Amino acid sequence: NRDLAAEEAREREKERQSMLQQMQARKIRNAQRFIAETTTYTLFVALFCVVTYFFQSPWSYYMNSVVSDTLITPKISQGFGRSFLELSTPAEFYQWTEEIFLPAYFSETLYGSSLGVPQGRLLDSWERQYLRWDNFRMGLLRFRQLRVEPLSGCIIPDTFRQLIGTCYPTYADGTIDTAPYGSSLQFVYKSAGQLCSEAVAPMCGDVATGYRLGTQYGGGGHVWDFSSNLTVALADLAMLRNESWIDSATRVVIIDFTVFNPNVGLLTSVTLLVEQYPTGALITTYSVKPVPLLSLETGLQYLIVFGEALLLVWIAFYLFSEIAQFVGYFRVKLDSCPECVKKLAAQDGEVHLVSCVECSRAFVPTQHLACPTCQREVEDTHLCWRGYFQDPWNPVDILNHAFFITTFAFRFGLRYLLGNFNYSVSTSKFFLFAPVSRQYEVCVFLNAVNTLLVFLKLFKYLSQFRALRPLARTMGDAKVELLYFVLIYFIVLNGFVMSFNMAFGDDVEACKDWVTTTLTLFQCLFGVFAYGPLRQSNRALAPVLFLSFCLLMCFILSSMFIAILNGSYEEALEQERHERDNYLSSALKLLLRHIRVRYLGFCLGSNDNVTKVHLLLQLFEHLDGLEEAKKDEIRALRREIDHDADNA
Repeated sequence: NRDLAAEEAREREKERQSMLQQMQARKIRNAQRFIAETTTYTLFVALFCVVTYFFQSPWSYYMNSVVSDTLITPKISQGFGRSFLELSTPAEFYQWTEEIFLPAYFSETLYGSSLGVPQGRLLDSWERQYLRWDNFRMGLLRFRQLRVEPLSGCIIPDTFRQLIGTCYPTYADGTIDTAPYGSSLQFVYKSAGQLCSEAVAPMCGDVATGYRLGTQYGGGGHVWDFSSNLTVALADLAMLRNESWIDSATRVVIIDFTVFNPNVGLLTSVTLLVEQYPTGALITTYSVKPVPLLSLETGLQYLIVFGEALLLVWIAFYLFSEIAQFVGYFRVKLDSCPECVKKLAAQDGEVHLVSCVECSRAFVPTQHLACPTCQREVEDTHLCWRGYFQDPWNPVDILNHAFFITTFAFRFGLRYLLGNFNYSVSTSKFFLFAPVSRQYEVCVFLNAVNTLLVFLKLFKYLSQFRALRPLARTMGDAKVELLYFVLIYFIVLNGFVMSFNMAFGDDVEACKDWVTTTLTLFQCLFGVFAYGPLRQSNRALAPVLFLSFCLLMCFILSSMFIAILNGSYEEALEQERHERDNYLSSALKLLLRHIRVRYLGFCLGSNDNVTKVHLLLQLFEHLDGLEEAKKDEIRALRREIDHDADNA
């Protein structure tokens, strides 16, 4: 019987030892999996950067510069010599169109004209189809005007009705004037659908964005298309001026044209906006949106498409992994979640057991920091469905995947659209390319935001390394203090924004509305001050508000923000010095020790003090007749050695 009992004890010991070895092997595999995931994601970020970079053309900026230098920055000869962005009256707009825009757009000499004098030789009929030599004009030049109907959205007070007969409201969908006008009613309104059907258009939906935030101009309007000849175009412009094409009812004039540069393969949509506000102010803006053809003609282009396909497969893998992780959290029962069992024990005051996820042994999580058998640590996060939402990186992953799916939908849609369109544009039709360029711009914006998310997700992996963990924990540990600080900060900031807007908004451009004033005050926080216009506007309030803002926002609240982060960082460092490693950190240490022993020689590993202590405890654990409670203590001590920050 004694021999049989001893044999059974040895079998149980072998089983426990085997379980411990399996647990250590599992920790090593988890550490290897984490390193593989980190390496894989780093390669994913590298591929994403390459594919995203080559989606945009490196020549886009220089294309924008050509249009700006040719049409926007040159100044008219009369008056104060204003450029396009400085126009303030319809008369100056007509003068700029006659002197600068049309001669440059329909250039008939090699170097254009200076003060009305042709420069260089005359161009032949083929060369005259180009803007600045290298940019082929696609279709006609279009001037499109949106008007408002009198008395449709404005009310004249009774006291002024005998003096004022009509008024013109601000632009809105309900105030658009669609009636024909002109001496012979030759200016006819056409809807966006009509203009799209008459033009050569890869896609419809032309919408222009105004200068003021939220202003959107529809795709219809009273349209005038200029022929491809400077003499006829100047005659048409003179007719528009004589017919008062722009009057009090005009709210915006939109100039649209498209050019193609065959040297770098860029289709560029150019839109110039001349907005006339109800106050009579003229606001001019422009946008130049170069779009690469995204064709498949060179080896590099095929390589980029292959990279996009590989990236899409990679994203699908991450998406399915996220779904599997979500399902895995929901599969864990509540009695296997230590946090749920701890809360239940705190509520009813009874002792509750939890099943270990590694070896299924039942133990009391409030009395043990780890499973007594396999020494799997009791984590302070939920293992059930609550754990998925407890991890702050999971919402970032969901947002990241949503951006990826949307971006690739736009990208492949653009590739199909640009690759299957017939670019044989007639010289007698308008080429509507602005909707395609706006879709490309949306794709670029999504890429920009998604790039930030992709790089921020690197901290998901870097924060598991002990040296970088304090930096990652600083914001998390101070989240409550930062939340209260942000609340107080924006209350005070909003008070200053309203004060500056009301005090200086009538005549200072930097304070003309709430958004502009907010951006101006944020610039003041970083040292960009514009005190002169404030003092000129209101000499009494300017010094009071300005000094109050600098004292309260720049000095006091900014110092409080730095103090909160500094205190949180010091606390994170202190916790890191005295806190045990978590499961993954201890697994990484175990993997490192395993690599040192296996690949760098047994002598290097056996001479290490930590390895010697582990070997000594392993010998103690195999002693015959040792009580099970003592063996649990030995296993706990081995786990503590793995978790000790200094390997003391």
